Amino acid sequence: MPQALKATPHEPVALFDPDAIIVEFQKLATSYEGELRTAIAHRLKAVLAESRAKAEKLLAELLAEEPPSAETCGIAAGLAKRRFARFLTAGQRARSGVPLATMIRLYRMGFEAEPWDYYVGINLIASLRLRGQRFSATGDDDLAEARSLLPVVRLMVRRLPPQMRTFWPTVTRAELVLHEYLLDHPDGGPAEPVISAYSEALAHEHPPDYEKAAYDQLDIFRRAGDPPEFIAAVQEVFPSRPAQ
Repeated sequence: MPQALKATPHEPVALFDPDAIIVEFQKLATSYEGELRTAIAHRLKAVLAESRAKAEKLLAELLAEEPPSAETCGIAAGLAKRRFARFLTAGQRARSGVPLATMIRLYRMGFEAEPWDYYVGINLIASLRLRGQRFSATGDDDLAEARSLLPVVRLMVRRLPPQMRTFWPTVTRAELVLHEYLLDHPDGGPAEPVISAYSEALAHEHPPDYEKAAYDQLDIFRRAGDPPEFIAAVQEVFPSRPAQ
């Protein structure tokens, strides 16, 4: 049975998310002061780097030894996306091109292996659109590929049985509306159709970390170069959005 009909794909977090694991220790470190606090902070940074390296090494071995799957490729691409986001957040845009290319390669590999998996599909569309619109003066091929994938991923979401049309599928549908709109209007414009789609998704019951992941995805788009006013208008519908 296709994976998308067995379980709802979503952002892989727990198993290969050293950032999430470390955050509790970072909170703990704030209870210390002076040199001890500094020492703990340096150690946490080293542990985080080591954990990322181990996760990436393990995934590289899996990709080399096993047939590609949407799950493995999606997790590996997710690590590259975290690096991409870190570079954008740090203002190191020039360094973000390599992880973006890695994201595209891995998401494409996963989608070609299991084209019914809308998680890798929507992330492939997003990565292609960002590179084509925001990182390349000659991104026509990327944009054409992104546009050609829109109906494929939309169909994969639509064919889910009613009981599986929950938070992540409806967020995917909302993100499809966003990408289609920005492919046609790269400078933005009225965001009402996108706002409506995200509002529908957010009406589904979901844990806070799911909502944060969807919000953070929009934040990546903004940092990558999407119109900030347009993205901010969409983010306004998130009940738990950070205070500005």
